[in-house]
Amino acid sequence: MKTLRRLWFGYDGEVEWMLAFCEAVGCQTSLRIVEAYPFDNPKFEDAWFQGGRRSSNYSASDWDIEYLEEAIETKNEALLRGLWGVVVSAKSKVLQAHYTRNNTEGRHEFQSKAAQKLSTLAWVLDRDGNLRTPKASDEAELADGLAMPAKGGLLTELAFGRDAGMDRMTRSLRERSARSHGFASDEAAQEFKMIFGDMPEEEQLKAFRAARQWDHERRASAFAGDPSANPDQRAALAGIDGATADETRYEMRERSVVRRSPGQIDRGKEYLRQHCSNADGHVICQVCLLSMPFQIKGVDYFEAVEVIDRRKKDHHQNRLALCPVCAAKYHYARATDNAELLKLISLESVDETTATVTIPVTLADENSSITFSARHFIDLKAVLASAGEQR
Repeated sequence: MKTLRRLWFGYDGEVEWMLAFCEAVGCQTSLRIVEAYPFDNPKFEDAWFQGGRRSSNYSASDWDIEYLEEAIETKNEALLRGLWGVVVSAKSKVLQAHYTRNNTEGRHEFQSKAAQKLSTLAWVLDRDGNLRTPKASDEAELADGLAMPAKGGLLTELAFGRDAGMDRMTRSLRERSARSHGFASDEAAQEFKMIFGDMPEEEQLKAFRAARQWDHERRASAFAGDPSANPDQRAALAGIDGATADETRYEMRERSVVRRSPGQIDRGKEYLRQHCSNADGHVICQVCLLSMPFQIKGVDYFEAVEVIDRRKKDHHQNRLALCPVCAAKYHYARATDNAELLKLISLESVDETTATVTIPVTLADENSSITFSARHFIDLKAVLASAGEQR
């Protein structure tokens, strides 16, 4: 194997001159895909060459990238970026080699040496400076300045991103499976399996239920709540506020579209931030009790979802702070209807010691619950009651 070495340091000031000299005498100054004979190709079968005779139809062709292994060993970023450009601009024909001895035996086609090297060696530079094979690469992880061509080209035929895509799919399926069984994540499920996997199934179930209850209580403790010093007075004031609330207006289009008063959604979100934030100031989802998954311009993103929808009055207290996933479940997969929710809310009471109130609800065929701070619940119950029959 040839070894690529750095030029003597004394040439450092003569780089341009040296490059010009090398090009003038025909030296290879960059990696390139070149035509080659196929006889040393690992895919070439000796039986094709032995016996019989070559006719005028004899044809043999292959493609190779000379010095590829040596270039990769240098870990030279300029060389590797140059290689990316070479591959991206190459035609698909460089992936194929062929050999034809005569018309009788026909044409043998097989993977070129270039294709074998490009598909098995780690040469794709990622943004962390690591090298990956095309299959294990991810477009989102490419080094700055490297971009996939619009139609994929040669990289698509090298199965670029296949393993990365499969890994994402596998992780997603494992995550969904773990959550469907009540675990917070696949990592939590695997940890549970490692600890309790050798226990009888019945004992595992008991341990799981106990662990889930503990986890729910632990997360609920982050939802500190805010007791009201005078629940009756707060309820009375909220009731007055509810009676004078803006009316929900509708206009006829292809479907009914709720027209809210200017700033109503913002008032609702500001209200929820006051009552649904933890000690660190992060908004907590009132269903999963996890902090919101992302921020926009430094502010927690959440959806202000109506607790009871289709009300005549538009109360900002009649809203929940939900993460996008729980909001979708509440919108589209809530089995607990409005009538049942109203009944559950009416049955709950709050006193001076109450910090939080929990209302059971079924979402996406799973038993869940909504957690309210005491003040939020007092306000909600009062404004719902103030509407009387106008629901």
